[in-house]
Amino acid sequence: MNALAYGAKSPFISQKILDGPIAPANDNFDNDNDGLIDEPNEKMLMNSYITTNNNATYCGNPFVAQHFYFYMQAKWKDAFPLTYGGDGYTGFTSAKFMYDGLFSNAANPWIDTLFGDYRGIASTGPFTWMPNQKLEYEYAYIFNWDTTAADYNGSYSKQSVLNDYRQIQRAYDQQSFPTCLDLSTVDVSKVDAVKEVFALYPNPVTSTLHISSNHLNATCIIEISDARGIVVSLTNQVTGSSANGVINIATDAFASGLYVVRLMTTTKTLTGKFIKE
Repeated sequence: MNALAYGAKSPFISQKILDGPIAPANDNFDNDNDGLIDEPNEKMLMNSYITTNNNATYCGNPFVAQHFYFYMQAKWKDAFPLTYGGDGYTGFTSAKFMYDGLFSNAANPWIDTLFGDYRGIASTGPFTWMPNQKLEYEYAYIFNWDTTAADYNGSYSKQSVLNDYRQIQRAYDQQSFPTCLDLSTVDVSKVDAVKEVFALYPNPVTSTLHISSNHLNATCIIEISDARGIVVSLTNQVTGSSANGVINIATDAFASGLYVVRLMTTTKTLTGKFIKE
């Protein structure tokens, strides 16, 4: 990204975990950050965030395994916990998320006023990863640059960023994603009202993937890409087997792994995932 193109009004770029695996039962931890502990089917999402400096100090680059593990627990390299405010080291109240000013209701929210060459570390857990176990996480990298918002402060608009977070989470939960061009005009109430029919089965798949949707027609496009983003299948003018709202895609030639399906119409894009065994 060319920062000079934005002048003094920089865009706001952030990361959000949309979905994760089910947390261990009775671990006495608020894994999804909703204020509730050990709720049924609680998901493991982002549990800490800390920034490190590009140097060799106590808050700098990790060099040994213990340094990495401390950072994953929101601790500094010397095992001192992250504390709220300032540089995150000299405070008195322990914290899990560094520079949480955007989400804080405090009179003096914690924001970065020191500046520097930082690296950010987002962590989830702790959890036990058993042999051959598969864990799946869904991330979103969010770009916001709403300089016309009423609360824009020269760096970002808090309300605009939070609205984007809610829209993207709700769109993900509904598996109904507007196009990039449409996202800025879709509000929460509109996303909530979308009830799409879009299913992929069987999942995992061995030889034939069935795609069911109420948007299959002669003008839609079905694109399948692998985990690297490389398109492996592109179907135009869906007809024939879609008469009953289902189209069949042969996957015998696909390598084993995770794939993303995009059903694109003239007004929207529906997205799903499947695993090829």
